[in-house]
Amino acid sequence: MLAGEGRTLSSAQLVEYWIDLCDRYPIVSIEDGMAEEDWDGWASMTVALGDRVQLVGDDVFVTNEERLRRGIDLGVANAVLIKVNQIGTLTETLGTMSRASPVLLCLRHVPSLR
Repeated sequence: MLAGEGRTLSSAQLVEYWIDLCDRYPIVSIEDGMAEEDWDGWASMTVALGDRVQLVGDDVFVTNEERLRRGIDLGVANAVLIKVNQIGTLTETLGTMSRASPVLLCLRHVPSLR
């Protein structure tokens, strides 16, 4: 939902919206570009923009290793925001970070994200 514009978009419409904005403006990063439970929308956005824009998953992953693993398996986002206070314990945070590290190291090979 784009409350400021008074309209609601489907996942596909929101992907098109992000594409249009990225075509018109020099956007390099989008955080939480889809709803946290819209795994299909996230995957579509990642296919459409993931090679040219940093797509940061915050609410979709919530510093949770299982959610991050699911996102990796589904091709969701290409970056993750890790927050110690989001998951509950330092051990859980470190587990999520270790899960993210190999994937994030691969992002160095995406030209627009170097």
